[in-house]
Amino acid sequence: MLRASSSRFVRPALQPRSHICTPFRRWESLIASNRVLRLREEVGPDTKVDLKQIMDDLRDLELLDLLENKKPRSGNGWKDAARALYPLYHKVDTGRQAKVSFAELEDALAPIFTMPWGVIRERLLDGKVRALSSLSPVDAAKLRFLQIFNVGPARAQAIADAGCRTFDDVLDMAKKAEPKVKISKSQQVGLELREDLNRLIPREELVELEKKIKKAVSAAGRGFQMEILGSYRRGSAFCSDVDLVIRHERYATKDQTDEGKELLGKIVDQLVEHGLVKPEHQLARGASKFMGFIRLNAGSRFRRIDIRLVPHASYPYTLLGGSGDSLLMKFLRWKAKRMGWTLNEYGMGKKYSAVDANPNGFKPGTLKEVKDEQEIFQLLKLPYLKPEERDYRIWKEKYLVAGVKEVEELHKMNL
Repeated sequence: MLRASSSRFVRPALQPRSHICTPFRRWESLIASNRVLRLREEVGPDTKVDLKQIMDDLRDLELLDLLENKKPRSGNGWKDAARALYPLYHKVDTGRQAKVSFAELEDALAPIFTMPWGVIRERLLDGKVRALSSLSPVDAAKLRFLQIFNVGPARAQAIADAGCRTFDDVLDMAKKAEPKVKISKSQQVGLELREDLNRLIPREELVELEKKIKKAVSAAGRGFQMEILGSYRRGSAFCSDVDLVIRHERYATKDQTDEGKELLGKIVDQLVEHGLVKPEHQLARGASKFMGFIRLNAGSRFRRIDIRLVPHASYPYTLLGGSGDSLLMKFLRWKAKRMGWTLNEYGMGKKYSAVDANPNGFKPGTLKEVKDEQEIFQLLKLPYLKPEERDYRIWKEKYLVAGVKEVEELHKMNL
């Protein structure tokens, strides 16, 4: 627990990041900034804080919302705050920096993260977080088990009801001939790799991993194209997993299951051959999707990898949909809908009417084939955004400057 400091050192607070600038938003931001200023005065800017504990608190509060079936707060909730703090935490986690000061914490997390800052205040001044410290032993165990890959609230409840309270209890139960709760292969492997999977992937590591994956894909045969999607493609410094998309000219439709199994199998076999994926870390492998764990080398952490083999004509749409960001994709789908189309990760075509089945798809035979992502933006009559321009704070400004008036009304849209 930290004691109040008499320090009166004051420096400008960070500008809050909000989606829409309104008088109410500005007033809300001012209140949030003042709260952080008061906490700085109570704690002291040079006081060292336990950033790992704060990161654990944010993770556990996110899992508590999941356990209690609460809708995640978008934009400035627990997960977003943890992401904002991760570059600073990574320095501590890798031993590059021993301690973190409150001033550094404040630099990394904008005041608009009001709920996370409230929890940080509890941790720094009271030494605990009420929502977590008040949990019963059973609820604390359920929360703990949600950290295991592929374990949801129902399975966490079942594991706790079986008498498990620690990760070691779960491992011991999994080894029994007739366990009270069966632990799947993916859950057992996820439990063993828990510490690795709870960490984000630094960009420099993923750059090197991408090079090795490309070599493996090339060795699988001619005609393959691949791309790593998600925040990595947008240029983020840290990523949660490896989201790999692949296409081949021989794979034209999702109905070609035999062709898909053969092509995807060649890719996975080469990942194993190149020492990137272990056979025991292949969790799911079908005609078009693979899920497992991968690592750069023997000294690296294991990372989640998802591979999707998509129909050849769908590839540009999958690149767009898989790169994000989420608000951009909602906006593009809204734009397509206004033009009478449905846009998804497999294509864009004439939307179904109210009486048609599958309203989230598009009518067969109406796919608008494109050679690249630029043509999708052209069809939607929007300026093209390069992958690194697809973060909200960048693309919103670019579209406003370009005169895309719909962006001014984003807060009124049902996105």
